[in-house]
Amino acid sequence: MKIKNSSFIGLLITLVGGLALSVISLSGGCYFIHIIYNEVAPKLHFPELEYLDMFWILLMILLIRLFTKPTSND
Repeated sequence: MKIKNSSFIGLLITLVGGLALSVISLSGGCYFIHIIYNEVAPKLHFPELEYLDMFWILLMILLIRLFTKPTSND
């Protein structure tokens, strides 16, 4: 019983820590996009920067695919 309880606590700490890191990195990314939209884009006059949100989504998908290993049933 003691082993199951400690592994449950470890799992809970891992999940909470992972969630906290995800929120921190997502808020940092949103702040980066906010700076580019409001400060950099008007000075450069690039209409292509309005597609930056799609680029950000595709970059996140690429990073998730690179750092997660697919499960194999071999």
